[in-house]
Amino acid sequence: MNTLRPEVNVVMLAYNQEKFISKAIESVLAQRTKFKFNLIIGEDCSTDNTHVICEKYAYQFPDVIHLMDNSSNLGLIRNYKRCFEKCEGDFIAILEGDDYWIDPLKLQIQYDEFKKEENIGLVHTSYKILKDSSTKYEKVSHKVVKRSIECQGENLYSEIIKKNFVCAVTTMFRRNVVEEIDFDYFISQGCKTIDYILWLHISLKFNIKYIERETAVYRVLNESISNNKDLNKIREFAETKVQIAHYYLCRYPIEAFTIDDYNSYIKFYLILKSIKCVEIKALLKHLYKIKFNEIYKGYMIWKQYF
Repeated sequence: MNTLRPEVNVVMLAYNQEKFISKAIESVLAQRTKFKFNLIIGEDCSTDNTHVICEKYAYQFPDVIHLMDNSSNLGLIRNYKRCFEKCEGDFIAILEGDDYWIDPLKLQIQYDEFKKEENIGLVHTSYKILKDSSTKYEKVSHKVVKRSIECQGENLYSEIIKKNFVCAVTTMFRRNVVEEIDFDYFISQGCKTIDYILWLHISLKFNIKYIERETAVYRVLNESISNNKDLNKIREFAETKVQIAHYYLCRYPIEAFTIDDYNSYIKFYLILKSIKCVEIKALLKHLYKIKFNEIYKGYMIWKQYF
């Protein structure tokens, strides 16, 4: 067995993704690099055949794939934490089990960018979107992601607080930043996402590099918490973003953007999502819980920042 330390670790979370996991794993195995990399799969006690499929690949490619399994479901952040703790390389790339890469040079071109500039903490790229039950790809607008080219330093942190424009499936970032994050705190708060935490922390210390090259496909599934049509799921995800923003704004405040501003924006965001996702009766029930001045303040903040 090859014991050479990998320079890049690919972290893949897997849970009940038997329909997609093979394509995700094979897209990692297809990567062509001049350096050693490995794939760490955090299989989170799936109830379908996901574990069986992962086990087959791990047995077939023992030098590349390290399968981590457990007897009970850990949840997203705990699962990421244990996978990150197994990483040994200088850089980490994320690929969840329902997404996949389409560029065999993805890892190499990102690695090369890190070697050019020491002040880069994260490299991300363009990507395609594949919606649930669809066979047609959708292209992503470059308008938002190009902010990372123009905004660096404190301005970059401020932009990410307001809008997460980095898609996790396209990223590679420095492992030493991950070691500084207090994941236990976010676990204790019941947070449902990790990418927002990672990008905010990285933006405090490094610049971010964007490459206008499509390297990945991001699946938008109906059951995903960040793309769900259920109002309760939408509210739950928005509350997670508020918790994370609150944590960082308390420690690294932005003069022009306060926690109250963020809370008001999230309330307005929920209303916008509600209009698209629920029946009028449920929408009215939700609106009566929010004062008009809070709605108006949220709207004014939305106009100013977005």
